[in-house]
Amino acid sequence: MDQWNGRLDYVVNGGNSVFFKYGQNPFAEFRGLVFAAATPAEPSGNTPTQRNGRNWVADWTSTLSPRMTFNLRAGLARWEEASGNSFGTGYDPRQLGFDSSLVAQFTRHQFPGFVFGSYQQLGNGSGIAPANNDVYTIQPNFSVVHGKHLFKFGFEGRQYKETASDPGASSGSYTFNKNWTQQRAQTADAVSGNELATFLLGYPSAASVAKNIDPYYTNRYYALFIQDD
Repeated sequence: MDQWNGRLDYVVNGGNSVFFKYGQNPFAEFRGLVFAAATPAEPSGNTPTQRNGRNWVADWTSTLSPRMTFNLRAGLARWEEASGNSFGTGYDPRQLGFDSSLVAQFTRHQFPGFVFGSYQQLGNGSGIAPANNDVYTIQPNFSVVHGKHLFKFGFEGRQYKETASDPGASSGSYTFNKNWTQQRAQTADAVSGNELATFLLGYPSAASVAKNIDPYYTNRYYALFIQDD
């Protein structure tokens, strides 16, 4: 994992100075891969897993008088994350024989997920799900010397924003168990039935399709303070 940080300081004049700062630590990995080559049927949900923390800061300090200074700071702290299956993103399920009227109802095209009990799953069913968490801040502060006292007072405002996109199994997840090919469909036994045989018949034991919302949240926080040293 790499971490990058940069800062620029600039003295405007004898009474004013500013600095700008930026940092990030991007991280991405492909993990839990089942197949050696990239294929839409890859079942791993971490292709890739992405994380990145970013931070922007701008600061201005001004000497208003021999007894008073003013400082204004603003910043943005952002956390970015994403996971899911990029190999199957955009795959048209009609290539697998899915009916066009069904595919037309899918919110996004993705290689579906097929679960075969004791056999290897094919596809993940879930596309890339990015999410951002932002915290915007602004802090105007004053420092005043008066006799034996050093007064500090100011304000802090924050705005929290969260955006998320989770398509889920937008093209469906389909489970095939032994039940439709075992001796009695409603009575399990250890010697009859096979998940792949059920799959070849085209009879899923369970199926679901996700139609998720993409939420967007905003919260605000305000505070005043005064301190006497």
